[in-house]
This record gives sequence, C-alpha cells and structure tokens, in this order.
Amino acid sequence: MQYYSLNRQSPPVDFRTATIAGQAPDGGLYFPETIPQFSADFLRDLPRLSQADIAYEVMQPYVGDTIPEAD
Repeated sequence: MQYYSLNRQSPPVDFRTATIAGQAPDGGLYFPETIPQFSADFLRDLPRLSQADIAYEVMQPYVGDTIPEAD
C-alpha cells in the first residue's frame, strides 16, 4: 500500500518510509491511498481470535510486504 501526503505536494511512499519519516517533506501527514475493509468472516471470528491474530489481520493491509511475514 502506498501513502500520500494530505498536502498532495510530495510523491506517494510505502509504509516503511511513511512510518520512519512521520511527516511528508511538504509538511503534510501521510494517509493510506485506500482504507481496507474487513471480511464478514473476520468480523464473525473476532471473539475466537487471539490478540496477535487480530493485530496481524488489521495491520497487514497497511504494511503489505514491507515487513516480512516471518517477522
């Protein structure tokens, strides 16, 4: 997933760059290009999932392949 500056004066960046920089060079905040939606299955299974599994499922669309799954 790419992140864009809310001021729209800087090029889009990946999760790692947005997280480390914190703020775009144009002074804008980084925002994801899309907001992922959770599947009905995920929402149904929430009570049975561990906190780690929930965190992974929530963050994975934002992080993408920036952080390898093994980590």
